[in-house]
Amino acid sequence: MWRRILTTSCVFASLLFLGAEQATAQISTPPIRLKAMVESTGGVYLGWEKISKDTVGVYSIFRASIEMGAISVGTVPDASQFKQIDSTTRTSYLDRPLVTQHSMMFAYFVSAKTKAGGVLKSNIVVVSVLGSINNDYVRITSKPVDVAKVDVEYRYKVEAVSSDSSATFRYSLTAAPAGMTIDSTGLVTWIPKEIGFVAVEIKVVSSKGGQAVQRFSVRVSGGDGIVEGTVVDTTGKPIGKVIVQLYRSDRNLFFDYKAITDERGHFTMEHVDAGNYFAHAEHPEYLPEWYDGALSINNAKSITVTANASTSITFTLDSRYKPTTLFTVEGTVVDTVRLAPVRGATVVFVGAEFALNSTKRLSLDASTMSNMRASFDTDISLDHRLDGNSRFVFKTNVDSLGHFTLRIPQGNYIAYAFAKGYVKIFHKDKTNLLEADIIRLSGALTLTFALPPIPAVALGEINGAVIDSVTGLGVKAHVIAYRERWLKADLWRVGKHYVTDTDSTGAYTFSEMLPGDYILMAVPAGNYPPSFYNASGNVTHRWSEASKVTVNGNEVVGIDIYVKAMARTASGYTSISGSVNATVKGGGKGIDGTIVLAIGAGGSIAGYGVTDETGAYTIAGLAPGSYTVTADNPGYSSSPGTTSSPTYTATGSPEPASNNITLDPMGTTAVESDPLVPSGYSLEQNYPNPFNPSTKIVFSLLRSQRVSLIIYNILGQKIASLIDRDMQAGTHNASWNGKDDSGALAPTGVYLYRIATSDFVATRKMTLLK
Repeated sequence: MWRRILTTSCVFASLLFLGAEQATAQISTPPIRLKAMVESTGGVYLGWEKISKDTVGVYSIFRASIEMGAISVGTVPDASQFKQIDSTTRTSYLDRPLVTQHSMMFAYFVSAKTKAGGVLKSNIVVVSVLGSINNDYVRITSKPVDVAKVDVEYRYKVEAVSSDSSATFRYSLTAAPAGMTIDSTGLVTWIPKEIGFVAVEIKVVSSKGGQAVQRFSVRVSGGDGIVEGTVVDTTGKPIGKVIVQLYRSDRNLFFDYKAITDERGHFTMEHVDAGNYFAHAEHPEYLPEWYDGALSINNAKSITVTANASTSITFTLDSRYKPTTLFTVEGTVVDTVRLAPVRGATVVFVGAEFALNSTKRLSLDASTMSNMRASFDTDISLDHRLDGNSRFVFKTNVDSLGHFTLRIPQGNYIAYAFAKGYVKIFHKDKTNLLEADIIRLSGALTLTFALPPIPAVALGEINGAVIDSVTGLGVKAHVIAYRERWLKADLWRVGKHYVTDTDSTGAYTFSEMLPGDYILMAVPAGNYPPSFYNASGNVTHRWSEASKVTVNGNEVVGIDIYVKAMARTASGYTSISGSVNATVKGGGKGIDGTIVLAIGAGGSIAGYGVTDETGAYTIAGLAPGSYTVTADNPGYSSSPGTTSSPTYTATGSPEPASNNITLDPMGTTAVESDPLVPSGYSLEQNYPNPFNPSTKIVFSLLRSQRVSLIIYNILGQKIASLIDRDMQAGTHNASWNGKDDSGALAPTGVYLYRIATSDFVATRKMTLLK
């Protein structure tokens, strides 16, 4: 997303608009320090340092437009011209301002209300956005019609909007069943001839150059049966947003019908084919249930649907977390070096099914597992973050002695602790979310978290987004960074992995990263398999094909991970289970946190699972058929794939397949051999900072060209010229000894360093201390 930074004026550009007295106040001591950069599509990325969550919970983003000719002191928009455009609990935000001219400038600031009632405000940043890039951002706003009936005309009107109000659209079908057409107005028509699932992909191209893609599946049925009913809790209260599915209990028809309950708990499914079905109800806050009152499909009661008739069923769901049954979880958070309490630490218990997107084998019976992926797809407002504001997250801060106490319901949990300046640690000293031990809480519990302090070395940052490769839209996800062992062997014991969450737009940030080469993997919320970062923009499921990202005290931007939704070509309730083991002397050893994929006909991914601490996995929700099963875990050779064929019995019960896989440990993590600078052009944060007497500045060039690197004081006055010459493409560094061009030592204070080429301009600030 941030392949090329067009303008980043985090502080320097705003100096053009502020008087000297104002500039010092805005830059030297803002309560919230705001930075900005412009991505290649014209979006503006904003980022800031987190204020203590005890002080601030929500940040508000404000924007104002600036006339291009108004570049003089005192012309920054006043408070009345700034309008709030959004709010977030994250420390980053991606804005897409509408550019109506060849280029425009926008000013931003961020504010937050403290719990004590005060208001904190950031410095003002100003960026320039080229209209030729940003004037046509296209978005499809219509919701697809995903059901159809044999021999009945299917109709779906595609609606799209553009950031340029004068744009017109051209519509096309890039994937569609035979006979489906789309006209010049975006109306899709089709007369289905057989039941099943079909994939549809629609492309909308604007007259101004922008485009958008929508991809979905249509379920075609042939009958006239109706299934309706209600879903309530154990007190009789209706439950909304419950996913109700009918599964055909037939070896040859891998089909389902789906409905979502309304606020009255009611659902209706029309055009259901005659036959026998198993019905299932799912909601993230309740235990899943098969009709009639069964937790497993082996005890479920089937229903019979007849043509031109209505069948009524009712579900009564039990709460997943019973508030009347709470257990005390307590313990301490200590420093691994000093064994002293870690003040300011936070401890989090999060529901395992929720945190892992229902990927670990929490039950031997796959039919009892929760399908949290469907819940995320159905309820787009569901907060997916591990420390977010959902009913699945329980968190608290430690006291001055490092002690914590929580009262939480019975259930399966993943627990972790984190603090500023320390490595995030999951229960039993794990650092990888996928390897986190699951706590099956059924009584009081005491445990200790030991946090390793982050060494006093140059720390870096990685920014990027998780993006749907088809639609181009951001995807909510957990992101894991794997650091290679041999690059900094002495630091490996500190922390092997970093884990963070995207915001609702798909943007993510890793901070306080130790030096090293990293590979990054996204674990999306919803119906997506995990995918690794690849600089080519390809969807990548094997870690050996991932691109390395090098961090050495620098900030790396544009690390966008592309993902693709699993194709819905069949639906079922059977599964594949097994184990993944490493080849070691004396017998195999289970490999925790391994991704296991089930690949169907045509190479499409039908499902996936993640191994537990014993190496066991389950891939649930599969239709009968033949699948290729592969396993992948960084540091191990990827498996070539074996065949599994789960099915149903003659009576419709699931008959899972078993598949065990062995992986060879590798001496090194041989990811893509050519380390690259993902953003092409970059200007890194100087190191050390603050500094005395000298500091190093690292920058990268996409091609050979003339380069200017100049130091300015806080008033925008030139202090020293470090570089003014032609330079080759690649990564370079320059040092500043704190002296001006005359050789005199510069005074203590904040300085700006600015790089300029014919293609790239960027500015950062640094602090000289004496």
